Amino acid sequence: MYDRNFLPAIKKEFKEGFPRAKIRTKITVPFIVFNIATALLAGYVATNWVARRIEETATVHIKDASKYVDIVLGRENNQMKLNAEVLAEKPTLWSGVDKKDKNLLGAELLSSRSVFDLDFIEVIDSSQNVLLNIDGPFAEKSNLSNLLAIKNEAVKTDVTETPKGVAFLSAAPIRSPYGISGSILVGRYMNKNFLAKIKGETKKELVFYLNGKLVESTFAKKYGDLTKKLGISFEINRKILKENKTLIQDKTIDHLPYKIQYFPFKVNPDNTVVFAVMRPTSDVLSAKTVSITRIILADLLVVITTLFIGYFVSRAVAIPTRYLRDITRKIADGDLEHHINVESDDEIGELAASINQMTDSLKAQTDNLQRRITELSALYDFSKSINVVVDANQLFNVILDNAIKVCRADLGYLSMIEENGGMSVKAFHGFADTGADRTNIQTGKGIASLAVREGKPLLFTSEMAELKQLIGGIDINSAICAPLRLKNETIGVLTIATTNSETVFKEDTVKLLTMLANEAATAIQNAKLFEVLEHTYLSTVKALAAAVDAKDPYTHGHSEKVSKYAVMIAKSFNLSEFEAQGIEIAGYLHDIGKIGISDEILLKPGRLNREERDIIRQHSLVGANILAPIGFPWEIIPIVRHHHERFNGLGYPAGLGGKRIPLGARILAIADAFEAITTDRPYRKARTMVEAIDELKKHSGTQFDPLLVEAFIKVLKEKESELIPVSRSFVRIAVEEEDERLKVKAIFVAITESLLKEYSKLGGVQLTLNLEKELNGYFLREGWPIRIEDGHIDIDDFKDKTLDEEVLVLKRALSKVMRMLNQVAGDRILRHFCNYALDNLTKRLKAAAIKYKFDKCC
Repeated sequence: MYDRNFLPAIKKEFKEGFPRAKIRTKITVPFIVFNIATALLAGYVATNWVARRIEETATVHIKDASKYVDIVLGRENNQMKLNAEVLAEKPTLWSGVDKKDKNLLGAELLSSRSVFDLDFIEVIDSSQNVLLNIDGPFAEKSNLSNLLAIKNEAVKTDVTETPKGVAFLSAAPIRSPYGISGSILVGRYMNKNFLAKIKGETKKELVFYLNGKLVESTFAKKYGDLTKKLGISFEINRKILKENKTLIQDKTIDHLPYKIQYFPFKVNPDNTVVFAVMRPTSDVLSAKTVSITRIILADLLVVITTLFIGYFVSRAVAIPTRYLRDITRKIADGDLEHHINVESDDEIGELAASINQMTDSLKAQTDNLQRRITELSALYDFSKSINVVVDANQLFNVILDNAIKVCRADLGYLSMIEENGGMSVKAFHGFADTGADRTNIQTGKGIASLAVREGKPLLFTSEMAELKQLIGGIDINSAICAPLRLKNETIGVLTIATTNSETVFKEDTVKLLTMLANEAATAIQNAKLFEVLEHTYLSTVKALAAAVDAKDPYTHGHSEKVSKYAVMIAKSFNLSEFEAQGIEIAGYLHDIGKIGISDEILLKPGRLNREERDIIRQHSLVGANILAPIGFPWEIIPIVRHHHERFNGLGYPAGLGGKRIPLGARILAIADAFEAITTDRPYRKARTMVEAIDELKKHSGTQFDPLLVEAFIKVLKEKESELIPVSRSFVRIAVEEEDERLKVKAIFVAITESLLKEYSKLGGVQLTLNLEKELNGYFLREGWPIRIEDGHIDIDDFKDKTLDEEVLVLKRALSKVMRMLNQVAGDRILRHFCNYALDNLTKRLKAAAIKYKFDKCC
C-alpha cells in the first residue's frame, strides 16, 4: 500500500542532511537515481545503435543492387558482342559486301534485327561506305574510323553519341576468303526502353551518365528536372572514372528520400561510363522512427518500474529495521527474556537470529565459561600429541584417534581433498566390527562432502533419514563433520560419530571438534611443509650434482646413478632409513669438488698425466671443505672426503684402510666404480654389467670392502632388468641435448638466485618473500614447473617440450623476474644486480648464456 508520507519524509530528511537520513532514504534515493541514469544512458546507446545498424543495412542493400546492375550490364555488353560476331559470320554476308548488293544484305539481315532484339544494323565496307542501314544512326559518308578500327581486331563494343542519340553498339569484322572485306555494326539506343529492361530485371531505378552529363533515367517526367537533382559535377564524374571507385549519396527528389550509388561500368578498355542506382529510403526512415519510439517507451517503462521497486524495497528494509531497533533497545535495558520474531531468511533474519543467540549466550555465560576451560584443556592435550608427529600418514591416524578420545565418540574417519577436487579417506577408526559399507565414504559421497559444500561444521542427529546411508549404513545416533580449514580454504574434513543412544552431540562438542580441526589443519600443513622442505633440500642437492655433472657430457647423470647404487647397497646391508638417506645425499654431492677443476683436465680425451691426476685427486678434499659450513643432519663430509680410499689402505687422500674408512665412503666407492665401469668415457667404451661385476670381484678385499661387494652383487642380480647400462654411442645426441638442458637450467637458477639474494639485502626478507609468492603464483598460472622457496629455485622436468621451447620458457620467466624487480628496485639498481649475476657465472655457463641470449633478458 502506498505511504502518503513517503515523499514528504524524504524531502524533510534531505533538508536535515543526507548522512542523518534514515535507511529508507539512503536506499531509495541512490537506487532510483542510479536506475534512471542507467535507463537514460541505455536508451541513448540503444537508439544510436539501432539507427546506425539500419543505415548500414540500407548502404549494404544499395551496394548489392549496384553489383547486380553491373552484372546485368556486363551480360548485355557480352550479348552485344556475341550478336555482332554471329551476324558477321553469316556465309552470304561477305559476298553481299564484295558485290555491294544491298538487296542481298537486306534479305540476310532484316529479320535478324528482331531476332536479336536490336535497334539498328549497319553494314560498312572497307572504305567506310555504308552499304546497308537498318535504322542506323550513321549516314553513308560518316567518319567511323574510331568505331571500326577492326583490320586486325575481333569484336569491339562502345557507347557513343550518334546523330540519333547515345548508342550502345558493337562492331565485328566481316571476313571473306581474301581477308576482311568490311564490318557489321549493331546496337541499341540508350533510351528509356533500354534502361527499363535493366530496371525490370534489377527492380531498381537507374540513371545513365556520359561524359559527366545525365543522358537518361527510369524516372517518369513527373519528377521534374532530374538534371539539377541527380546530376553530378564533371570533376566527380572524372574521379569516378579515373579511380574506378563508387560514390554513395543521399538525396531528396520531389520530397522523397533516396540513397544513390554512382559506379563506373567498363564498356571496353578505352571507354567507361557512369551509372547510378537509386533506392528509396522512406522505409529506412520509418524503421528508424518506429525503433526509436519503442526504445523510448521501453525506457520510460523501466524508469516507472524503478520508482515502484525503489519504494517497496525501502519499505521492506525499513519496517523490520525499526522493529529490530526497538527490540535491541529493550535488550540493552536488561530485558534478556525478550526474543526477536522476524520470519525471514535474509540478512535481517540472520541479524535477528544473531541477537537472539547473543541474549541466550549472556544467560548461559557461567556454564559456557566452565565448558570453555574444559575445551581449552582438551585442546592443549590434543595439540601436544599431534605436534610431535611430522610424518603425514602417521599424523592422520594420531589426529583421528585423539579427536575420538577427546569428544568421546565411538568411530570416525579423516578425509582430505585431493588436487583433482575429489576426496580420499586417510584414516578410519571404529569401523572394523561394524560391517559398514565404506563405498560412499571412500569416494567422498559421505556426510563429509556435505561439510565441504557448506564450508562449516555440521551436526547430524538420528532423526535425519539420510544419516545412516551417508555413513556406511551404520545406525548412528549422532555425528559431527568439522572442515579442516587453512586461510579460508577447506583442505579436508574430520568426522566423528556415536552409536550409543545415550550420547548425543551438542553445539559445545561441535565447537570443540572445530577447534581440534583447526589445530589438526595446522599440523597437517606443517607436515606437508616438512615434506616440501625435504623435497626442496633434495632438489637443491640434485641441482648441485647436476651443475657438477654438466661440466662433462660423459658424466651426465653420474651423481644420480651413484646415489641410486649407493642406496641399493645401504638397504641390502640393512642400514636404517636415516642412514640410507644420508648416503643418498653423499652420493649426489661426492664429486662437488670437481666444480673448481678446469675443463681442460676434466674434458681431456686421453689419459691424464701425473700432475693432472694429482689435481683431480684434490677434488674429494675440496668437496669436503665446500660442504663443511653446511649443518647436515647426517655424517656427509667424512663420506665425501674418503670415498676414494681403498680397503687395503692405498687410496687417497688419507690412506685409510679397512673399517677405519667410514661405512658410507666404502659403499660410495663401490657405487662410484660400478657407474664408471658401465658408462662411456672419452678414453674407452662402457662395459657390460657382467664385466663390471667381474671387476668388482677382482678388486674385492683390495680396493673394495668384500662384504659390501657381495651384498651389491646380490642386489644387482635381483634387479638386473632395471639396471642394464646404456652405451653412450647409442644415445650420444640425447645426452648432448640433456647436457644443454642442464646448462640452461643452471643459468636460470644462478642468475635468478643471485638477483633475489641481492634484492634481499636491499629490501629485506619480508619483501623478498612477498616477491617470491607473487612469482610462484605467476609460474603456476602459466603451468611452468618452477618454484621459489627462500631464495632457492626448484625446476622439475619440462614435459613434452623441446630444448628451444624450454629455453623460451626460462627466458620468459627470467624476464618476469626482471620486470617485478624493476618495479620495486628501479632500473639503475637492477642493472647493477644483473651485471653482478652474469659476472659470477662460470666461463662455461657464461658462454651458454650468451649462446641462448639470456644476457639480453638482463
